[in-house]
Amino acid sequence: DCYHCGEPAPGAPAITLELEGALRHFCCLGCKAVCETIRAEGLTGFYQFLSLIHISEPTRRRGI
Repeated sequence: DCYHCGEPAPGAPAITLELEGALRHFCCLGCKAVCETIRAEGLTGFYQFLSLIHISEPTRRRGI
């Protein structure tokens, strides 16, 4: 699934970015660009926040 939005990320070729030693997958170049911007601006806590509030994947996909 996409590291940024949670949508399926089956891309061929895969859209990836190495973050903190792990290869992350993205559903589109837009999500990858947003992730790169979040990191460049020092806002990486955004992804930690998402994992802390335990948003379920179906809920994230609906934008709720």
